[in-house]
Amino acid sequence: MGKTTLAKAFLARLTCLAAPADSPDPCGTCRSCAGWRRGEHPDFQHLQRDGAFIKIEQVRDATAKLQFDPILGATKVVLVEDAEHLIEPAANALLKTLEEPPARSCFVLTSSQSQRLLQTIHSRCQTLRLTALAPADVAAVLRLEGHAPPEAELAAGLAQGSLHKARMLCDPRRQTLVAEIVRAVSRVDQIEVANALDHILDAWKESRKALVRDDDEDEDADSEPVTAAAVPAAASGKAGTGGKAAELGSAEFSETIDIVRSALRDAVLLTTGAPVQLVVHKHAAGPLEAFGQRVGPLRLVGLLDRLEQAEDQAVFNTSGRNLLLGWLTHARLASYRSGGG
Repeated sequence: MGKTTLAKAFLARLTCLAAPADSPDPCGTCRSCAGWRRGEHPDFQHLQRDGAFIKIEQVRDATAKLQFDPILGATKVVLVEDAEHLIEPAANALLKTLEEPPARSCFVLTSSQSQRLLQTIHSRCQTLRLTALAPADVAAVLRLEGHAPPEAELAAGLAQGSLHKARMLCDPRRQTLVAEIVRAVSRVDQIEVANALDHILDAWKESRKALVRDDDEDEDADSEPVTAAAVPAAASGKAGTGGKAAELGSAEFSETIDIVRSALRDAVLLTTGAPVQLVVHKHAAGPLEAFGQRVGPLRLVGLLDRLEQAEDQAVFNTSGRNLLLGWLTHARLASYRSGGG
């Protein structure tokens, strides 16, 4: 939703040396603003996960530095990103500092799972809840950034209110991946389950190849070798058992579920007479409407429910590939019952 971007903008304004008192924005030209632009502000500390957690050593180091006077302005600032990942000793150390904060200091914590924070931390903070951006607003920003309207609308429809995710989805290779997955969904009642799964896995394989090619181009441009650790296993094609039996990474599985869900919702809308303007995958409106007519709106809703169950099971580290295979099998059986198979 842009939590970190908003937090940095707030802290930049708080530390700005020249903005008028009634201005909501930093001046952009003072020494403090120049430090923010360079990413080297001497009075700013950014705590992020070191591995899976934010550790107590990071909190102790940050609080120790707060004992010194600010270098540029009147305030030293700390951003704790994804604060729900504070390991328990780190959370307790942070709480102690929040109870007796050093003079001229400000903490901002961001979290997408604030219920995991200590209640005592909650009680010492002011809470600002951010809601998802409307798809129309996301699309408008993407168009202003130079993306073609069809690409912007598709990305905005899939991004679930996140401008960052929408920008990633504007990549033509990402849109090709989306189109291939939607195509597999629209034909799930007409092709064998194994073929549908292969189609989706092959689309991901091509996406991974594109990532590796990008790494190779960066290596040529920078004249610096890319180590094996720099390329994720899923991107190098070494995830799972390889080939068409390859596993889907957790992020890949989650993105696949989001795309399948959006395709099913479009099918429901089109089958019940909604105009094409309301659907996300306008390029596939014909095949999705035909699929919806073959399966029927009630069974489409059942497939959406089954998809939610698969997503819930993924929390327990169940194989994403097997969960997807199970859903495709259920969808195929549902189409037989409705007469579509």
